[in-house]
Amino acid sequence: MNKFRDHLIQSKRSYYDFVDVVSRSLKNTHKKVEIGTDNGMPIFLWQSYEPEYLITAGWQGDEPAGWEACRELAARGFKTLSYLPVVCPSAFVYNEHLDWQGINPDRFFPDPKAESSRAVAAVTELLVSLSPKGHLSLQEDPRRSFAYAYSWGRSPISKVIQIFDDGPRKGLVIWKDGEREGKHEGIFCEHMHKNGVPYCIQTETPADGTVPLINRVTAQVDVVVALTQSQE
Repeated sequence: MNKFRDHLIQSKRSYYDFVDVVSRSLKNTHKKVEIGTDNGMPIFLWQSYEPEYLITAGWQGDEPAGWEACRELAARGFKTLSYLPVVCPSAFVYNEHLDWQGINPDRFFPDPKAESSRAVAAVTELLVSLSPKGHLSLQEDPRRSFAYAYSWGRSPISKVIQIFDDGPRKGLVIWKDGEREGKHEGIFCEHMHKNGVPYCIQTETPADGTVPLINRVTAQVDVVVALTQSQE
């Protein structure tokens, strides 16, 4: 029992260390807000003072490229991006796909069942206000060895495909249209688009162990930069 408690304390420390790093990067350009809790751990949003796009990640704890991309983007100082880099701290701490309740947080919007998702849903109006140009959800697929993406609205999806399909450089291959499954209903991107966000894109990089984390993070960062720094 003591070993488990020590492991949990150390795991929670890694979450707060992550929060501290992001906070230091954004202290002069963003407002840090606690939007709710997940199994007693705070969920943090960094609001841009000049918002154009909202970036979310950390819906599942076995999809690290998303939150690592957020950390990198924050370090680069992009002022118009708002960040919700770890939606589900309990999944982050346990390194699990599901949260502490055994629920996938990115399901059942607008009435989600997971504690962290309910906190996110409760601030929908705020999150929409931070997404006047669009929203990007940086996720991964632990079952796949290739990248793919979902989109809602009039999104620049072709740019995402171009980045993911650059296999020799990134080690990523886009999931071809003929192989793509239908989008799940009730996920956050769909919820945001229905509430007025012009477009939403959910990226999915391969987290099955076949592609190095650095490649996946680079791809996620490249997607965000290509879309949000464009004048289109």
